[in-house]
Amino acid sequence: MGLVRTINLSYFLVLLSSFCLQFGHATDTIAAPNFIKDSETIISNDGEFLLGFFSPVNSTYRYVGIWYAKVSTTRAIWVANRNKPLKTTSGILTISKDGNIVVLDGEKNIIWSSNVTGSVPNRSVQLLDSGNLVLQENTTASIIWESFQHPSDSFLPTMKISANIITGEKVQLTSWKSQSDPAVGTFSLGISVFNLPEI
Repeated sequence: MGLVRTINLSYFLVLLSSFCLQFGHATDTIAAPNFIKDSETIISNDGEFLLGFFSPVNSTYRYVGIWYAKVSTTRAIWVANRNKPLKTTSGILTISKDGNIVVLDGEKNIIWSSNVTGSVPNRSVQLLDSGNLVLQENTTASIIWESFQHPSDSFLPTMKISANIITGEKVQLTSWKSQSDPAVGTFSLGISVFNLPEI
């Protein structure tokens, strides 16, 4: 009888561990057709970063952003729809049919998109322990788009500021317009390419 109880307990613990692992993995990832709506968040696996909807101080507009989970303020370190805020709390963040990360308003209009070309259906969005939000192809786990390549005003470890001489593309920081408006402001920090690269 004692052996049966031991086996049953062991089986239960294995099932519980499996459930916890699956639940823990799911909290940092959105896979189509799933989505998060306003008031919901996903959290990085180490619990350091949150992704969700927020309003800046003295503002009722809603934005999708990333902020530190263990800090009392929701001052975002990255903002998706920084130039096009939501005016209500009916927004959602999901993966569109063409495989892009999108922010939709209550009428399902696209407010912001990752704008990756080439339709690939099997994609998911994950918030990494570094604070980087990545869009990846599930079969190969290859990263198609990442927030570190499109930063707001915050510089995090492992992030790189860069300038491509051939394409002219830049990865640079840009200030908020004000404490209550995360739209692109007056100042930027990046690399200017003359004869030699300069910061």
